[in-house]
Amino acid sequence: MARFLLHHTLQETPYGVSKVAVLFALAKMSKNMGAYKLARHAFDKLQQMVIPLRMQEDIDSNSITIRSKPFQDKEECLWLCTKCSTVNPLLNSMGNQCINCQQPFVH
Repeated sequence: MARFLLHHTLQETPYGVSKVAVLFALAKMSKNMGAYKLARHAFDKLQQMVIPLRMQEDIDSNSITIRSKPFQDKEECLWLCTKCSTVNPLLNSMGNQCINCQQPFVH
């Protein structure tokens, strides 16, 4: 869900949705699932933002521990396009679609 929200907030953040909360949820879920590359990217983005003090220590400690993990995501976490069978990265700059054929992902 956090990945879906992040892709929809790339251009414009909807009213009432905190980008910090979305990135923090994405980073924690990614770390627990073994998607370390995505978690590292989310924690790096969080380090560049203004973060509430209640979350700062947790984000700092998690961003340090994620650096001890591999730099790749587990293979079972990656998205496979149903149309062209391309393995897609978890975070895609094109949004919530395939990087090869631009087929939108269905959740």
